[in-house]
Amino acid sequence: MSEFMRAIVQEVLRPAERPPKKEKEPPAVHQKLHRPNYQNAMREKRLNELKGNNEKITSPDDELVSRLNILTLAQGAERGITVPANHGTENTAAGQPCGRLIGSAPSGLAAWLYTNLPHERLEWFHRPIPAQGVAVFSAPVSSPGQLVILQEELSRTEDMKYFIQWDKNGKTAFLLELFHNDCRLLETTAENMWQSLNRQTKKKNKLFYLEQPGSWLLNQLELTGIRGAVAIMEGLGRYESYSLLLPVLQELASTNIRYRIEEKYLVLYGAHEQLASYLPGFFGEIQQ
Repeated sequence: MSEFMRAIVQEVLRPAERPPKKEKEPPAVHQKLHRPNYQNAMREKRLNELKGNNEKITSPDDELVSRLNILTLAQGAERGITVPANHGTENTAAGQPCGRLIGSAPSGLAAWLYTNLPHERLEWFHRPIPAQGVAVFSAPVSSPGQLVILQEELSRTEDMKYFIQWDKNGKTAFLLELFHNDCRLLETTAENMWQSLNRQTKKKNKLFYLEQPGSWLLNQLELTGIRGAVAIMEGLGRYESYSLLLPVLQELASTNIRYRIEEKYLVLYGAHEQLASYLPGFFGEIQQ
């Protein structure tokens, strides 16, 4: 009986071992497929013609004028755009005046770069100091993380001049203009800042820890006279900070960790050893 069943199974499976002759496509099928290929070719030809026309319409000179005119409207730039890092590098190297969008985010953050600027064009900006290049960053609201990122970039770059509008209460817009004579260096700095700022906009609660905060940052945050490390927890409203601090006030006092409550963030400061060991548990409560 088993031999009989095996014979039946082999008979059923045998046709699947070789493709049937009917699978070959008849000439009629090739004729039907040829017509869509012709249509695709005509469509591709028309698209190429349209692409060529668009390239003629948007000349480099027109694009430069449009970029520069939008400077004062940087917050209204298109959302979700990130320009490749090598875009405009040839103009930068060749010494031609150039303006380009580095990137824009759904949060309203936008960054622009202007290189090889004529001297008379510097009056377009808030601080018309002699410089070959200007990078501009704008955002609808101010936040302490913007200052932390700026301080980090300024510490890496010599002779960088800047103009900044920043409100510690987060009620007004953020505006930053960076000036430098080395356009290549400015371009690298601007792209690094854009990446750092854009990453921060995607998080609701952010923690910035500075073991040795600089005097410039402390002055901007009105934290002069503070010694030791500083932790800035961004994204916390004043009343949310109240609810987080009430259960741990006694513990903070016993470890000499002090605090300062602002409208949009909370600051903890104290000795590095105590603050660094306390933060993981405290910030973990915030993220839950």
